[in-house]
Amino acid sequence: MRNQCIITENSVQVNDQTIFTTESPEDLDSFLLEAYSTLKVNYPKFHKMDRISKLGIITASMVFKDTPNTSEPFSTGIILCSKSGCLHTDGTYIEGLRPENFNPNPTLFTYTLPSIVMGEICIKQNIKGENTYLVLEKFNQPLIDQLISNMFFEKGMDQCLVGWIELESANNYKSHFYLESKVNYQKIIGQKKLQYA
Repeated sequence: MRNQCIITENSVQVNDQTIFTTESPEDLDSFLLEAYSTLKVNYPKFHKMDRISKLGIITASMVFKDTPNTSEPFSTGIILCSKSGCLHTDGTYIEGLRPENFNPNPTLFTYTLPSIVMGEICIKQNIKGENTYLVLEKFNQPLIDQLISNMFFEKGMDQCLVGWIELESANNYKSHFYLESKVNYQKIIGQKKLQYA
């Protein structure tokens, strides 16, 4: 079974079990900080990151929590997708550029690229293999399967962190990551071939 983590609506689920939730509605920043502390994520840059990177760091950390990334760093790949990329962070940064509030935040500027969340995850989890970040209307499993297959059979990866991460607003967010291994993927492909035989 592959490890997976879903974070949405003030709840963190790992392999279909809720491991952290807050009963009362909280703002997203408070939820992320409480989840980070309670789940003992431990990443020194966490407090300086934008919301989507915090969401990604917690999600990836929970995927690797019981199965640390012991693979050779160059044999682990990562594929992430999102609908709006870093648009939420862009909006926050732009607010600081308005003449009436002119106060550009150079730290926040760093996070105005959609793939920055992937970079933070790679640093924390020591992932140095192939990587792909896609902006899509919705999660496209057939396309992702093609990319996973390419990672394993063309690029030589042994495992791949795959995920959807979306933050439209502080009340509308979801991340869903899973770790796919080449061994497990080959079994799935074999089963599909048997079904069509």
